[in-house]
Formats: sequence, C-alpha cells, structure tokens
Amino acid sequence: MSGYKLLGVLVFIYIAYSAYIGEVYAKDKTSGRTIFRSEEKGYFWAVISCYFVLSLALFFIF
Repeated sequence: MSGYKLLGVLVFIYIAYSAYIGEVYAKDKTSGRTIFRSEEKGYFWAVISCYFVLSLALFFIF
C-alpha cells in the first residue's frame, strides 16, 4: 500500500471518528479551530465533506 493510500485511509478514519464524537478540527488561514456539530451543524458537515473528498482523492487518484 502506498503512502497516499494509507493517508487516505487515515483521513477516512478521522472522518468517522469526528462524525461519531461530533467535533472536527478545521484549519483557517494561519490558525485553526474545532467545529462542534451541536453549535454549527451546516459548517460541521461541510468540513466533513471536504475531508471525505480529500480522502477519496488520496486513495484513488494519487
């Protein structure tokens, strides 16, 4: 398994873990913050979706 496929699997595991606990870390320019599903439901799922697309790209494209 190549390094990119392994990284794609790890990102997918992080997605599953974040969706289960209800919080995800999102980078914003030079800093980052934790997004909570209970506070910002739409933004939380948008970040999860971006990570999911990244996971697919790492696994299938690279």
